[in-house]
Amino acid sequence: MGLWCQCLVAVAQQLTGAYRPRGPVIEVFGINEAISFPEKFERRGVKLEVLRRLLDQQGQAAAQVGARWTRGHTVAFPRLSWDRWEREARSFARADLWLQAVQRVGLEAVVMIGPWPGNKSRDFTSRYVLQGDARERYVEFVRAAVERYDGDGLNDMPGLLRGVRFWEVDNEPDLKNSGSPRVSKRSNFCTPEQFAEIVILTARAIKSADPGARVLNGGLYRVTKEFGYRYLRDLLAVPGLLAAIDILSVHAYHTGRDAGAVELTLRRVQELARGKPVWLTETSVPAAGKESFLSPEWQAEILARTVILALAYGIERVFWHTLYDPPTEKGGERKQISAFATNSLYRKAARQAPLEIKPAGKTYRKLTQILKGIDWRDIRPIKVDRGIGVALGDGRWLVYSDSSTFRTGVPASQAQTLLDGREVAIRQRGGKIEVNGQRQALLLTGGS
Repeated sequence: MGLWCQCLVAVAQQLTGAYRPRGPVIEVFGINEAISFPEKFERRGVKLEVLRRLLDQQGQAAAQVGARWTRGHTVAFPRLSWDRWEREARSFARADLWLQAVQRVGLEAVVMIGPWPGNKSRDFTSRYVLQGDARERYVEFVRAAVERYDGDGLNDMPGLLRGVRFWEVDNEPDLKNSGSPRVSKRSNFCTPEQFAEIVILTARAIKSADPGARVLNGGLYRVTKEFGYRYLRDLLAVPGLLAAIDILSVHAYHTGRDAGAVELTLRRVQELARGKPVWLTETSVPAAGKESFLSPEWQAEILARTVILALAYGIERVFWHTLYDPPTEKGGERKQISAFATNSLYRKAARQAPLEIKPAGKTYRKLTQILKGIDWRDIRPIKVDRGIGVALGDGRWLVYSDSSTFRTGVPASQAQTLLDGREVAIRQRGGKIEVNGQRQALLLTGGS
């Protein structure tokens, strides 16, 4: 059995007994940190009206590509952690600004919350443990934050348009535990047991303030690697952890030639989810780098494949990381603000320059247009030689294959690439169609 036949079998097996999303498929589309402002620029000083305008511009750009959701972060923005809250005189001002910008453009929010700044917890504490007075103060912080944003009319943020329902507890515990993406050895910091204790404590505090809230675990960084996969298994085995969360959150980053790492992540998570909804709260690939195949067009192709895989595996939300690439420096050299300097949907040539949409952003937008009006009940995985696809229930299919020419059993008569809308050859052969797809994600149409 070939790899991609195995993929379809795996999909069928994992969806047996797995949670099946309901409602409009368009809700799958999110952008991680779509609305954000770097802390180092904030330290230099920024006028409130300028910051508000910048956040609104980002929100509008996210809405223009069809995003429905965004995710806040305890390190990037709005930096809603207990440690910072106490250092900043218990102020919610930054989180207020962020949520107001999110809601002004109609996005839904996932709010990350935790004791210390997400990926930088080791910079603020030597032990991933809360005890005594610190534990009580942390619970007070969580309840205050949830109460401020729950929309029940009691101590709500002024101008709140609708309540926040989704809260994610911290971020990437497996990365905290190893201390580096290049390390695959367990430490005594943020062990699965320690992280589970924080998740359970936080979830109880959240639901004591808002019983209708839904809680996500901090997304696992590298389930595609054995280190992250073992960490996830051990985390979910801690008594009380699964009961504390409503949604299982994971990430998938890679620079492989295909989307195999994403498929492996989704398959592994569905094996362990035990009927919980699964959200891919961070995923992306770079548009440039050392490997010769990296390009803006390749990035767009992997984005399309990631969405198709998510639909096939019943992944309820997918958050691309992130909205726009940081500006390039003088001489054309990109300033390495992070390791994800070319992973976004837009680019920005300079700090004051307008956002320019990349091929990935155009493909994201096209997918939101294709999936508008489609319901999850109509989504069905289909077999594609050396690839995978999904039926949309309206005589259209989204597919991709690692073969230049592939066969599939759907009654399509036309095919076009998702990246640029180019028509590709399609013909009937032996009761199936043969598509000259040139290893690109495609939209097939013409069936009944």
